[in-house]
Amino acid sequence: MKHLNQDCDDIQEGGPADMGVDTDIKILLVEDAATMRKMELKILKQLGFNNVIEAVDGQAAVETLQNDQEIQLIISDWAMPNMDGYELLGWIRNSDSFKTLPMIMATGQGDKAYVSKAMEAGANGVVAKPFTPDELKIRIEAAFGIQQKKTAPADTAPKVNAEGKVRLKIAHIQITDHLTLGIMKHQINSGEWQTDHFELETICMSGWNPVQSALENGEVDAAFILAPTAMDLFSYGVPIKLVMFSHRNGSICVRNSAEPYRKPYQQFFKHKSFFIPHKMSVHNILSHMYFTQMGLKPGVAGKEAVNVKFDVVPPIKMPEFLADNPESCGFMVAEPIGSRAMASGIAEQQFLSSEIWDNHPCCVAVFRDEFIDA
Repeated sequence: MKHLNQDCDDIQEGGPADMGVDTDIKILLVEDAATMRKMELKILKQLGFNNVIEAVDGQAAVETLQNDQEIQLIISDWAMPNMDGYELLGWIRNSDSFKTLPMIMATGQGDKAYVSKAMEAGANGVVAKPFTPDELKIRIEAAFGIQQKKTAPADTAPKVNAEGKVRLKIAHIQITDHLTLGIMKHQINSGEWQTDHFELETICMSGWNPVQSALENGEVDAAFILAPTAMDLFSYGVPIKLVMFSHRNGSICVRNSAEPYRKPYQQFFKHKSFFIPHKMSVHNILSHMYFTQMGLKPGVAGKEAVNVKFDVVPPIKMPEFLADNPESCGFMVAEPIGSRAMASGIAEQQFLSSEIWDNHPCCVAVFRDEFIDA
């Protein structure tokens, strides 16, 4: 599947050279999770922003704002202890001194209902975790009134080549679905399979947000996408249909190998962060089931009595973050990312997803109605 790997390796991310906002502005980054804060700081630096002040929750952000009148942009998480991002947004919009200060919500609450709630409360933009530099760049420029160059709406009508075959343009990320598409593409290119009615074009993307956006905007005909995300898109009127499960089972939970795993096992995970690929994922459900059965209370920051904190992290970044953060106990993700982490010695297997919920759905293959109707 070399060609698919090359597609993923060639993903481009934004940089400071094409940033439309003054990169010397002072930014207040509000995020309680140290791992996420580190990732977001790195992204801001990639965009050229180095004048960044950190706050661990909304309460600390208020204190920082009251002592520093030079802050020109706030980027805040939603779910945090003490004062969450939504409460912080309300405080800012009701403050005479800061009510016009641009604020972007960077949140794991990526479903459309939360986006609408934040925008109605006065947010200048919402970027769903895990996000890329390009996604954050667009939100920052919009917060300062810099309009993106408008492009013509995507032509969602299926394209036909000279041989009369329809082009199937399908998006995915570098997980189990990537392998499935790689096998299909190899069999077509090698002549093992003959396609009478379509030609296959695969688009490997950097994370779930770009896949969701491309599917919603008609930039692709189909996608392998998280089942709950597909349901969220459908409920908001995106013209898609479920065609098949792209895979069932196929996910793994691994724990950090840097610390001995011994009884009482609950202590290994207690008061640590655990990585999931998306709030709207079966991985979230399965992880909740597992930790609840252990007698722990998992969830996002800000929920009452949570003692295993879920952080949303890009799947391909999970091994790197696990290795760099001793306060992270593990992650759950579609294969082969977990096995790669085990092979490199930074993780050990905790359980396979089928042990918790046999034959469960994970990603689904959905097609836009225009392609189905063609």
